[in-house]
Amino acid sequence: MSSKNGSFNGSALEWYCSEYQINEVESEEDLFKSIKKHWFSFYDDRKLSQLYNKSKFLDDTGNKNLKTKDKDLGDFFPKISNKFPVQLLLINILKDAVFDFGYADNDSLLEIEYKRYGDFKIINSVKQKNKVLQLKFNDVGETTEAKLFLRYVGKDGNEKNRFVSHKLLAGNSDRSVGNSEEVLDQFRTIANFWYPHIEELFGNKTGKSQKNETKEPTQKANKININKEKSNKTTHNNKKYRFVFNGYGGEVAEGIISKEAYDYWEDKQSELQEYLFSSKKEKYEKENSVPTKAKFPGAWNQRKDIVHSSGVEKSGENYLIIEELDKNGNLLKSWKNIKLDRGSLEKAGITDNELGEYDADHEKVNNKTYIYAQSLNKGSWSSSVVDLKEDLDLSKLVFNVIIVEGWILITNLIYNNKIEIDLEEESENKSQSAQVLKG
Repeated sequence: MSSKNGSFNGSALEWYCSEYQINEVESEEDLFKSIKKHWFSFYDDRKLSQLYNKSKFLDDTGNKNLKTKDKDLGDFFPKISNKFPVQLLLINILKDAVFDFGYADNDSLLEIEYKRYGDFKIINSVKQKNKVLQLKFNDVGETTEAKLFLRYVGKDGNEKNRFVSHKLLAGNSDRSVGNSEEVLDQFRTIANFWYPHIEELFGNKTGKSQKNETKEPTQKANKININKEKSNKTTHNNKKYRFVFNGYGGEVAEGIISKEAYDYWEDKQSELQEYLFSSKKEKYEKENSVPTKAKFPGAWNQRKDIVHSSGVEKSGENYLIIEELDKNGNLLKSWKNIKLDRGSLEKAGITDNELGEYDADHEKVNNKTYIYAQSLNKGSWSSSVVDLKEDLDLSKLVFNVIIVEGWILITNLIYNNKIEIDLEEESENKSQSAQVLKG
């Protein structure tokens, strides 16, 4: 049939999906091992599929966009079931994907059959004149998005999703990184925060994990009784310290949106990211005929009635430097770096104070639609000089943390239940992401 050679230019999806019976994830350790195994399975047997979002089928000249007719075939991944109520899904979105194909002529419609997963439309087949065309991989550019999803059946019988953006996946084909201490600690952290939802749902009450009562985040600690002393108060005989965090962190905001906005952007989440962080929103709205109720005027972080916070990411990729200073502010010594993984912090005696956990189960989003937006930055988060009346005791140091869709941020510090230590960020942006979600 083929007499012409064309190309499909767009994006591709690298993916791997694992299904689990409930007796396979009966503990946090089971879930940790499942996540680790899933990582290696991804690199051993990952699949490559073509995305049909904002893609073009070009003719043999490489210019004309061939006409298409679409058909929706339903869900791409297996539905969550009673037999397999838990799934892990790991995906990479690859931009600038090119696939070659042969076709008959420039006038007959290409019939595109696709399946759906969230905002993704994934090509199932391409036909012309009832003949299936074979798409042959040619080239794929860099990874633009990498995420690990947990999918499970909620109490209401509907599918639930939790996800974490996985920086280690982006552009990284080295499987050995999955055995590094930092990555294993990330897997354990993810398992620790995800497991209580499965435990609560299926009644596996092991007593290991209980979901903390949600608290409102504020600039002040609200769990510890603080008789505050200003951290910039000077007493020349006191010990002086400065706390510096290096690595990744950033800003996150969530806000309630209308059902109309959710319905419009649900299948356009890649476009949503382009639009939300654009400096030329009005131009985008005009060119794409965005409905009034689906518009998000102003800065990306203005929708923040659910939560809005910033800080350094609590993960094994990041670390804390403690500088000890003399009375004139001159550096005496730097303490050994402390990684921000659970094991290193426990060894140092540093504890957490959770200000709140925000996700699809939070009471603020119950039966509502909302938008999640994140700016991921790389740099440093530093305190001013802190005067103490004693040698620094790390067992008295507490991190105030907030958790938004699985992202754990250290917002500020508390020492000895009374000294509040704020952090100042110096960083550069590395990526931005956005998604509309249902509570």
